Amino acid sequence: MKSMKKVTSVVIASAMVLSLVACSGKDKEAVVEATDSFATAVSKHDSKKIVKTSNIKEKNLDAALFEYDDSNDEDSIKLAILDEMSFEIDEETVEVSSKDKEASVDVVFKLPDYDKVFDETTASDADELIKELKKADTTDIKVTVELELDDGEWKVSNAEKVLDKTLGAVKNTELPVLVNLDDVEFEWWGCDEENGTEATYSNTSYIELDIEGIEDRSQVHYTVEFGGKVVFESE
Repeated sequence: MKSMKKVTSVVIASAMVLSLVACSGKDKEAVVEATDSFATAVSKHDSKKIVKTSNIKEKNLDAALFEYDDSNDEDSIKLAILDEMSFEIDEETVEVSSKDKEASVDVVFKLPDYDKVFDETTASDADELIKELKKADTTDIKVTVELELDDGEWKVSNAEKVLDKTLGAVKNTELPVLVNLDDVEFEWWGCDEENGTEATYSNTSYIELDIEGIEDRSQVHYTVEFGGKVVFESE
């Protein structure tokens, strides 16, 4: 009789372990699925689906993150960046607490490395810059997505933080000044000879450049070469 009790106990204990593993597996699948739905909504900058897949209220959502006018050059450039967004879910980082009804998982959002493109661009208009962005290497934005179980459904609980690091970063980025040199007038002072963007100096005590046609001259950078080497760079 004692032997039977031991066998029964072992069987019951084994069944409980299997049940726990099965529940854990299902919870993990549900968390990954919920995260995928949310991340897809972010990558498509779809405000309605972001609200649907998270616990953020529509009234608390930063509407400016989704307000773009594709007829505006600045907006069209930022939309081009967002259109290239993709993501990967690191399923090995999934953590689920059925007791606390909480979960988390790491997600890596991928975007064109727009900072590098902006620093190196030679584009003179928005269309040229967008072409450069589409061919650019990507940069990663890693975020930890947190979720809560709400009426049997997993929903993202830190949506605002994720949006700030992704859509917010693009929305608030400063674009380079795009200049078509054909529309700009250059006047060099103290030179022997000038030809548009270039001028020749010899035995001069100063170098000065006046520019007409560029609103923000702080973005202008020029160099002075002597003997094939750069001897001066503007700030």
